[in-house]
Amino acid sequence: MAATALNDRQQIVLAWIAAGCPEDTTPPGNYKISARTLESHELVKIKGHGDAWRATVTARGKRVLAGTEPLKKSRKKGASTTTITPSWRATPYRPRVLPTDAETDALLGAITNAPRGYFRIKCDKDTYKAEWEPRLKAAERALSQSNPANRLVYTWSEKCYWSKWPSHLMAGIVEEVRFADASRAILAGTRKIGKYHPMLKHFEECKNFRVSKEAKPRAKRLLHVLFVEAEREGWTVEYKAEEAMSWQPRPKGTVFVGRSEIKVIEQHDKFEREPTKQEVADYNRYSWNKDRPMKKLFNHVPNGRLSLEFGYSRKLNDTKRSPTRLDDALEGYFTQERISGFFSRARADLEELYRKSYQRRVDRASEIVGKRVAELFELDVLSRHAEQFAHYRQLEVFVDALEGAGEVDPDYVDWCRAVLKRENPVPNLAIPTPPELDRQEHKKEIEAVAKTLVDTEFSAWSSITFEPLVQQDSDEQTGTGTSITI
Repeated sequence: MAATALNDRQQIVLAWIAAGCPEDTTPPGNYKISARTLESHELVKIKGHGDAWRATVTARGKRVLAGTEPLKKSRKKGASTTTITPSWRATPYRPRVLPTDAETDALLGAITNAPRGYFRIKCDKDTYKAEWEPRLKAAERALSQSNPANRLVYTWSEKCYWSKWPSHLMAGIVEEVRFADASRAILAGTRKIGKYHPMLKHFEECKNFRVSKEAKPRAKRLLHVLFVEAEREGWTVEYKAEEAMSWQPRPKGTVFVGRSEIKVIEQHDKFEREPTKQEVADYNRYSWNKDRPMKKLFNHVPNGRLSLEFGYSRKLNDTKRSPTRLDDALEGYFTQERISGFFSRARADLEELYRKSYQRRVDRASEIVGKRVAELFELDVLSRHAEQFAHYRQLEVFVDALEGAGEVDPDYVDWCRAVLKRENPVPNLAIPTPPELDRQEHKKEIEAVAKTLVDTEFSAWSSITFEPLVQQDSDEQTGTGTSITI
């Protein structure tokens, strides 16, 4: 907002410039900044820099200083304002829908009864954020209240240049993992383990088991439950020994759960310590810069908190606030892996549907191309027959002309008649059989035709119809509704 009056400092600087900038009454501080502000109001004019700096007052500056003209210019009557139109197209605002109970029940039923268990809808990001995400969140809350053992999971995938399918959302229902009562009791510490899992013997000897003697019993309980529940889930638990080398004749192997390498590491607390005499002597002897202070040294003391690593992607830790967090988080890890597996199967299913659809279009394109190639083959055969018959007719005319001339040896004419009779193509004419289409030879043509075809049997996308709903604003008075069909 533009200023409507000058402050005290600006008035002092303006009066000093109007007086001719006398050196004996120079305003204190950085008066040049205030002068630049006055210049922006067209009250003074400034030239030069440093010692050559000069400022002169304008006629408007004299009037403002005298109080005969306001600082803020008044707009002339009839003056039109300039409207700047952006060059880009504005994105229209789309309010998020407020799903009703009927919509929530309809969506939850469609997801539950989706073919092959995968609910898919084609939509862009704006439609997903404004219409589908609120409905999915409402359905998720409804499912958690009616059936806490199941979880509604959903995601949105954007179309990329390497993907075959358009932007779409994908949803489904996944049952949460619940450990066996024996495993839950072992994690809680209320039940002892009679016999550990056989893989624990290998794990204690491998390189990924780095815990102290005090934390070893709890680490073994966690690993025992992990291996037992992984086998219940259908995952593989195996030990892979490393190949012996000359510099490592007895290497340590690793244990894999599924495709993830398992590591159990005990966390440490760090405490600063004083350097030893030997460390100080080594620093003074080998340091390049003795003026720089020696780096701080720390002792790393195991604190009993464990970290469980699954390959390079997932890691579960105990925390200071919850030193036994792994006992509760392990079950959630299995649920997350089940959700990841669900989306992986959903993407593989969609990929298979697209592959089958493309194969059907290729088969249909092969029939189209094969028909065209067969027609060209028949036309070529017919053209050759026509050429042979026309040549035969020319020979007959030639022999008739020789016979009519009367000067040709009759034996030669008889020989010509015999040759014509032998080479007559008419008795040998038959309908040709087109050869089978060579798909490899016509591959590019088949693919080009397949891209133009539409597969009516493709059924990867779900369909849902929301009943007419009464809106909360003006529709409540008029009684009209909105029907949405996807």
